[in-house]
Amino acid sequence: MQRFDCLKIKQVETGILAEYSYGTGDYKLFRADMDGLPIIEETGVSFVSQHSGWMHACGHDVHMSVLLGLVEKVVQNKLAKSLLFLFQPAEELGLGAKYVVNSGILSDYAISSVFALHISPSYAVGQVASRAGTIFAAAQEFDFEITGVGAHAAKPEQGKDALLAGCELVQMLQRRKSPSNRICVGEFSSGSVRNAIADKAVVKGTHRTLHKSAKEKLNLALRKDADEVAHKYGVQIDLKFGASTTEVVNAEKLLDCFQRSLPEKIKFVESAVEYTAEDFGVLSSIYPGLLFWLGGGVSEFGLHNNKFMPDSRAIEVGVESFYCLI
Repeated sequence: MQRFDCLKIKQVETGILAEYSYGTGDYKLFRADMDGLPIIEETGVSFVSQHSGWMHACGHDVHMSVLLGLVEKVVQNKLAKSLLFLFQPAEELGLGAKYVVNSGILSDYAISSVFALHISPSYAVGQVASRAGTIFAAAQEFDFEITGVGAHAAKPEQGKDALLAGCELVQMLQRRKSPSNRICVGEFSSGSVRNAIADKAVVKGTHRTLHKSAKEKLNLALRKDADEVAHKYGVQIDLKFGASTTEVVNAEKLLDCFQRSLPEKIKFVESAVEYTAEDFGVLSSIYPGLLFWLGGGVSEFGLHNNKFMPDSRAIEVGVESFYCLI
């Protein structure tokens, strides 16, 4: 667009990095995630997703709108600043921030700080929420692939029941839950006919912890559970770890600056530690970072719900909140 011709645009994977170089100091990076989710939208709005079976159920459309609004405000005011605007892909896969970092594109810049926001249906429009230190958890995807021996239902002793082994494994994982972690098994598939011992089963899930060391400890515990169940039922269990994100840690100095800089009409709320995962943790582990919740209007429909629809007035609040950090 002509009004943004002062930006240098670079593609990174399926995302975009926009460079605004009109200052003499280090760069501040503002990031918005931009991917959708495989969910059939049922919001009933006129601007429903044009891609059937996909929607922005995690508010990434709001995040992009906020970042575009910030770019527009910076350009209009001709700020003498050095800024980067990152429209990041693949956050939902837990891989996007890693793609960006591994591409080397950020190594061309001296970056002093990184910023992100996330829309929330738990806070009113006009509110932002954050905290110093850890705010979001580390996440780890895991898959158990169980191989047994099929047999007729009339002669179960001739088989090795993969489905039964999977059931016990799921129960063991539930017992691993504690006040300091979250474990969720979201997929369990096994068998193909009702009158046969299942020879295959797949258990897929995710766990959340607040520190990298706790994540590694829980990964070892999952391997122990797999070995115990495999021995008990005489099956083979292969454990594969998928996408992994680190915890999001907010720099106290940036949070203090944020609170002092907010205009009076935007109310700051101290947030709790959340077991939500965000791959912004990759960036906040490299650079001093700050992530905050942006109130989208209190709603019964939460993130990843097919009726999730934040209040559009939150966009302007997001723009002003980002702008005060410049």
